[in-house]
Amino acid sequence: MNFFNELKKNFFFKYWLIGISGSIFASPPSSDIFRLIIEMKRRGAKQILLIVPNYTGDRLNFGLAMERARELSIDIDMLVVADDAAVDSTIG
Repeated sequence: MNFFNELKKNFFFKYWLIGISGSIFASPPSSDIFRLIIEMKRRGAKQILLIVPNYTGDRLNFGLAMERARELSIDIDMLVVADDAAVDSTIG
């Protein structure tokens, strides 16, 4: 079996994209994030990747939920991304 077929079988068709949000201008609580992780695992997720914006509250709450999940031997990791946008100052 070649690499592309294995990648296609195990990645492209076996992933979910699920979002969670908090109140306006607030990160979702770590307990809500943890419950979502547990539900994903219950529905068959083998590995979970949390994609988190680079804000203190988000990093803290998602990190706490991730650590709780790891205590249950859930295969989980976190990717922190920046959402900066470059805007020409002459525009506005």
